[in-house]
Amino acid sequence: MTDAPVRTPPLVPFIIADVLFLAMAGVIFAVSHRPMLWWEDCLMVACGAAAAWSLTTPFLRQDRNQQALAQSSKIGDLAGELRELAQLTAHIHAATSQWKSFEAQSHQSFENAKQLSESLVAESRAFAEMLQKSGETEKSHLRLEVEKMRRNESEWLQTLTRILDHVFALFIAAQRSGQRNLAEQISLFQDSCREAARRLGLLVVTPRPGELFDARLHQLRDNAAAPENSVIGEIVATGYTYQGQLLRRAVVLLSAPSVPPSQQDDLPLAEEAKP
Repeated sequence: MTDAPVRTPPLVPFIIADVLFLAMAGVIFAVSHRPMLWWEDCLMVACGAAAAWSLTTPFLRQDRNQQALAQSSKIGDLAGELRELAQLTAHIHAATSQWKSFEAQSHQSFENAKQLSESLVAESRAFAEMLQKSGETEKSHLRLEVEKMRRNESEWLQTLTRILDHVFALFIAAQRSGQRNLAEQISLFQDSCREAARRLGLLVVTPRPGELFDARLHQLRDNAAAPENSVIGEIVATGYTYQGQLLRRAVVLLSAPSVPPSQQDDLPLAEEAKP
């Protein structure tokens, strides 16, 4: 704030007046009675007082003007501070308005986010239910396909083991015919058939005559219990394993004396596989 110029009263007139009052007091003193009368004393005192007033008046005025200027400066500073306070109040009001607007926008954003999260949760639940239903449907389809495959596997295993049984019976018949060339041809045919079955995972269990009877791999025609240390005498039907699992044990005849002659009769050369 720019300070206003201070008007200082001129000192010369007051000095001249002071000199005049002092000179007047001197003249009164010089021409007064001896002893001085009371009115002469009053005039001298009045002249001295007037001289003192004329001397001190400009300084008193100057001091009063400076005090007024200081007060005016303080008032100006206070007015500036008030203006700054008003500006600060305006800034606070604007910031409050912005904060209220931001709060409203935040509340609206929160509501939108809440609605979005609820919709996402609902959609995720619906998607999970759809996946579950589709998974159950897919599982049921897979179970049906597995059951079909198992049925088909069982059927072609039965068919293949039946064919191999017939080939084995044909091989036994060729050996019993005494025709060497025919037996060799049938043997080669049987080996080819067994090799084709092996590629599908079906292996033929063919015991040899003279081997010890093993109840885990061999069985008698009537499923009777074989004596201990029994020896295989003749093969009636071969056994089969599929992918490491036993499908059917080989049907054999024993050469031990404990076997009754009734068991030495002709046996059927083929038996259906039981997967």
